Amino acid sequence: MIRLAGNALITGAGLGIGRATTLAYAKAGAAGIAIADVNIERLKAVAAEAKKIATNKSFEVVPVHTDVTNEESVRNMVETTVKSLGRIDYACNIAGMAVQKNTLACNVTKEEWDFTNNVNVNGVLFCQREELKAMMKQDLESWEGRDGFRGSIVNMSSVAGFFAAHSAITYIAGKHAVIGMSRTAALDHAPDGIRVNSVCPGPVGTEMLTRMSPTADFPGSTMQKRIGTPEEIADVVVFLGSPMASYVTGASWIVDGGYCAF
Repeated sequence: MIRLAGNALITGAGLGIGRATTLAYAKAGAAGIAIADVNIERLKAVAAEAKKIATNKSFEVVPVHTDVTNEESVRNMVETTVKSLGRIDYACNIAGMAVQKNTLACNVTKEEWDFTNNVNVNGVLFCQREELKAMMKQDLESWEGRDGFRGSIVNMSSVAGFFAAHSAITYIAGKHAVIGMSRTAALDHAPDGIRVNSVCPGPVGTEMLTRMSPTADFPGSTMQKRIGTPEEIADVVVFLGSPMASYVTGASWIVDGGYCAF
């Protein structure tokens, strides 16, 4: 099991992969976690869960009501995290949105684009930008002989960032964008000791999957003949954020049970 000692910031923490990632960091020994979501009641419930399973005796969890589409709200999230926990070692930008409705490319409207990508693109851009600014002010850390660590960011993309899908241009474009933003930030800030990667899940048992494709046979389209769990994605997020992945940056990790391989 990965053992950590730093502080995490997780968006979209109220449910699904964000909730699972919060609990995974608590189990792995994080000293503190700031959890962000638009639903404060969900955050309170996840915070209570995290406290029960945390393995760090000085564990602290900080719920922060955040709208990732609002730049001021995102700045407040990062400032609150730094003020409460001291620094951000592992940032996980997981907040995401499914398509509002399936629309052919020739008919997509600005309203449909904005509905999805104000969260999936702008939200990741705003969060990553403010997290990078905060991390650049932090001292370099070392971990088991691995020096030069100032912080790590993991952005949530999707296998949809690698291919097309019928009538889902807003979602497909947004997930392609997350991969590009992550790779570019990794290139820009490698000299600063900051790593940036993206995780690209295949079909996972969350509310979003049910809303997007209620009738699709996802289990039958993976090598493992099942859909993934939020906990399986969270494990990869935690690994990529940790110093154990110190030589991994600019990567886009597909976690899909073989969905894309055949």
